[in-house]
Amino acid sequence: MPAFSGLQMLLYGAGCIYSGYSLCTSPSAFIAQLSPATRLIEEQTSLKAHKGGDDALALAGLLLLGMGYLYFWAVYTKDEKMKRNSTSGRLALALLSFWVCKNTPHGTSLVALFGGVNLVAGVLMGLSVGFGDGNAVDLELQARAAARRRADEEARKAR
Repeated sequence: MPAFSGLQMLLYGAGCIYSGYSLCTSPSAFIAQLSPATRLIEEQTSLKAHKGGDDALALAGLLLLGMGYLYFWAVYTKDEKMKRNSTSGRLALALLSFWVCKNTPHGTSLVALFGGVNLVAGVLMGLSVGFGDGNAVDLELQARAAARRRADEEARKAR
């Protein structure tokens, strides 16, 4: 399902870029757009609403813009290693968000929403490209190159 994984990375990257841009330009309007989801999280859990300033949201927006750019670039360059590593990266972000919400006073419904989105995106990416390590791509490329060299050497010897 390589095409599906590319589409997933494009959608995730677009979501990161949109969220990042919105958080940098008008954080209060973006938080208002997310209010139905964050309100539901607040009702279902004991988490509180985001009460921080716009400076922290702008920094998070810059980081999200960077993440979106990386995902777009990975699709453009057809980076298989990035696709496979994005699965564990998204699941790690979801786990970190859960830990922040459970174990620190800084857990908010906004952090929980970010973690939930990353959990769903990580599981979907894992189902399409696998939950393995992205470094296996290097090993696969080395094995293919070695097989190609052996085939070339055998062809030269046969002549």
